[in-house]
Amino acid sequence: MKAICYRFFHSPGVGVFFLLYGVVSCLSLISGFSSPGELFVQNLGDMGPPGLGLSVFSAVCMGAAFSRRTFQSQIAHGASRIMLLRNHFLLLTLVFLFLAYLNAGLPALLWAIWRGGMGGAYPMEYLLRLCVPAALLTTARGVGLLIFPFLFRDSVKTLMISLVYTLLISALTQSDRHTFPYSFYGPAPFPLWADIAVAILSLGILALTFGLLALYFRQTALR
Repeated sequence: MKAICYRFFHSPGVGVFFLLYGVVSCLSLISGFSSPGELFVQNLGDMGPPGLGLSVFSAVCMGAAFSRRTFQSQIAHGASRIMLLRNHFLLLTLVFLFLAYLNAGLPALLWAIWRGGMGGAYPMEYLLRLCVPAALLTTARGVGLLIFPFLFRDSVKTLMISLVYTLLISALTQSDRHTFPYSFYGPAPFPLWADIAVAILSLGILALTFGLLALYFRQTALR
């Protein structure tokens, strides 16, 4: 896992990618939010920017790994398919979480510094409690983005399908602000047990997805 992270995050384009993503995330400062707290919560529930970011990241990094036959070479030299899959699946999950937090946290932090506090109807205790389950829920909604690179193993196909998936899921889950999951990202805090349940459910979706993907990846021919 350390070798994989070192290879990806020491690539010259990765730093530029995260820098550009952070700049684009700050564009939400010009939207019609009433406080940094509202900006943070709503952006944390917005799957669009982190989904689009991960689509580009996975297409470029993962697609290139398959096109250069890096996976195939490692497996031919005795590496375990499941271990390789686990490490790269975990990497994509961590990148998605990082993009979600960056999209929510950076503009909210800049706004909070400018105005001197979070303000509004979102107390700090609620924001801190929401951080983990909300980000996990957003990741679970984008779970398809974690499996497309391994299903298609092609940069162009991965990018196209991931973009369509991101736009579709964003439209379906944000069409009604009063229904779950969008209602979870609101000013009215859910009970603590609901936060825990959402976190466990999201982790369960990720674990189940990895299990099914592992069964497929173990049998598929890597050409």
